[in-house]
Amino acid sequence: MSTSGPRLGKLQGLKREGDDDDPQAKMRRPKKEGIKILPLILMFVMFGPVVLTGLIFVVDYVANSDWGIKIGLADDPRTRLTKFYKKHNPTKMRDVDKLLKKYKGRYPEMFQRLDAKYNRRKTKEAEEEEEYVREQARYEQEAREAQDKF
Repeated sequence: MSTSGPRLGKLQGLKREGDDDDPQAKMRRPKKEGIKILPLILMFVMFGPVVLTGLIFVVDYVANSDWGIKIGLADDPRTRLTKFYKKHNPTKMRDVDKLLKKYKGRYPEMFQRLDAKYNRRKTKEAEEEEEYVREQARYEQEAREAQDKF
């Protein structure tokens, strides 16, 4: 049998589907279907932190607005102030109405001032407590040294 027969000639003239040299044939070829995952990952890495920060800001802003309080995303100012004073200074509970009247419409400012005031006080109390613990440790050390001398 010869290898250059009529059948081989016909087979040599045929091209496979992916072997087209014609640029238009490549354009006519159907592309793979589905979502490409790499561009999505890159978009998330590039824009995710900015979008997340903006989303957190919007949610916080809406939650503390009148609308957010009405739908229950945040406590109303009276409840929030009452909880704050129960925790930090229970003797001021009688001043809740007066403060709410004074800061009407400016509740975030009121809570910022109260937070700054009581956190400063908390820090001062913590420093005093640390100083007390250091003094106690020093007295105990001196007592041990005096006991070792005798």
